[in-house]
Amino acid sequence: MKRTCVAILFVVLGACSAAPQHQDEASSMVDKLYTALQQQHWNQALDMYDKKFYAVHSRDAWLKELKSVQQKLGPMQGRTLIFKRKDPRFHYDVYMFSYRVKYAKGESTVVITLFQPETLAGGPLTIVGHMIKIHDGA
Repeated sequence: MKRTCVAILFVVLGACSAAPQHQDEASSMVDKLYTALQQQHWNQALDMYDKKFYAVHSRDAWLKELKSVQQKLGPMQGRTLIFKRKDPRFHYDVYMFSYRVKYAKGESTVVITLFQPETLAGGPLTIVGHMIKIHDGA
């Protein structure tokens, strides 16, 4: 019994110590996404999305949506973090980031959801959700 408890403790401690690294990776990925979008490096941005995202939104349709936001609101000028959350599960983690994004001609609120399967094994981190709400008046 003591060996089992010690083994479980090491697994739990290992998972906890890995958490900040994964949070940093998720934050870094969102930063890279915004850099690619701001510089209109569309393919670089689109490559960050998971195939599950493209099962709901085709790659071409999502590209058209991203371009239409910038055509309507103008160049992206900056963003302010509203919240970030980590939802750890047994075999995967989900990260959510929400931003208020400022453009030349308006603002939007954005929620980006990232998924990392096989957290302890270091599975690939991908974007599985991206919601953009343009504020009225834009």
